[in-house]
Amino acid sequence: MDNSSESRTSCDNPLTSAGNHYPDCVGNLAALVAPTPVPAPVAAPARARTIPGLRPVAIWVGLAGLLAAVAFAGCGGGSPASSPTLTAVAHATVTAAKPSPAPAEFSPTGSMMDARGRHTATLLQDGLVLIAGGYGNSDTSLASAELYDPATGKFSPTGSMAHGRAYHTATRLSDGRVLIVGGLDPSGDIPVAVAELYDPATGTFSPTGSMVTARGNHTATLLSDGRVLIAGGDDGSTTLASAELYDPATGKFTPTGSMTTAREDHTATLLPDGRVLITGGLGGLTAFASAEL
Repeated sequence: MDNSSESRTSCDNPLTSAGNHYPDCVGNLAALVAPTPVPAPVAAPARARTIPGLRPVAIWVGLAGLLAAVAFAGCGGGSPASSPTLTAVAHATVTAAKPSPAPAEFSPTGSMMDARGRHTATLLQDGLVLIAGGYGNSDTSLASAELYDPATGKFSPTGSMAHGRAYHTATRLSDGRVLIVGGLDPSGDIPVAVAELYDPATGTFSPTGSMVTARGNHTATLLSDGRVLIAGGDDGSTTLASAELYDPATGKFTPTGSMTTAREDHTATLLPDGRVLITGGLGGLTAFASAEL
């Protein structure tokens, strides 16, 4: 009896054939791949090598999968010319760890012409920065002002204010001018109501209307309609809840609604919907967590 057909039939599906036919299948594969035996040269036993990060289990699973693929292709009954070509690829990718971003650093730039604190710094439309007022080393508020140029890193003098002041506010208006409001006079004790405008085109300050109430440590917020909201502060004797509006078109201040809490050294932020958020501040020696709109 010819058993070749039975053996071939059992190899057609290695996944369902009985285990005792598997050697016949491998034999058929050997006959297909190398019909004429060639004596193999005697070689020294290969030394086992360890590949970092590759476990022995992964090696055996990979070899078993490759052997199964070869056996399946060889047992399909095709001739060596029509047998598929198997290509083994070893591919590894080494990814270097991303370096941490360097921390932000400060670097020196030019120095101001006058030492000062409690001054204001306002970015102008041309990119220069207006520095105005503040306390000098003589403990007297200054009327001087200067400009910082980021392109050169240098400060240069500009026109002086009519009144020395500290604890004031400086707000860039829609037309590019800067509104200087209130603050403490040169003695450092008395709040002032006077305001003035700085014109970058001429480099000079000019007077404008005075506030309804003298104040320092207040806030000044440019509103969506171009007016400026002045809120809170200290009038020299008490903390204020009052607020007023400056209109650049008329150069005048007018009263507006008061805050629910009197406060100074607070913050005022224009929101996208046009409202102004007032937060924190001080009332005497008491700090607040409250906020209002």
